[in-house]
Amino acid sequence: MEWTNFLAKAQSNLRIARLAFENKEYDPCASRAYYAVFHAEIAVLLFFTELRLEYWGHNFTQAEFNRRLIRERKIFASELVDIHNLLAGRRRVADYGLGRTSETVARRGVAKAETFVQAVQTTIEEKS
Repeated sequence: MEWTNFLAKAQSNLRIARLAFENKEYDPCASRAYYAVFHAEIAVLLFFTELRLEYWGHNFTQAEFNRRLIRERKIFASELVDIHNLLAGRRRVADYGLGRTSETVARRGVAKAETFVQAVQTTIEEKS
């Protein structure tokens, strides 16, 4: 199943984000935390909807997750709405900014990604 590949990517990115944090590599931590959420969104959109795309645009994926699975179908809590954009901003700074990601920002990013990926995993397990 296609969605399982993206859920595996989400879980892998989350593991790497945790490892990067533990090793005080806060920029890669922020980047991988974002991708854990992005891939979890794709997984759950594949699981619950008819969407099948060759290319998953970042803004499109986030918008469709929020529209279809939070606002319309109410499968996920509204507290997940802003996680993608928050972590996307942190990823842009981590990957392209002149500054470095702080320990506090990285820790919060991993926590947000863990919350998101866990919500997706739990919901998929309950509906499988």
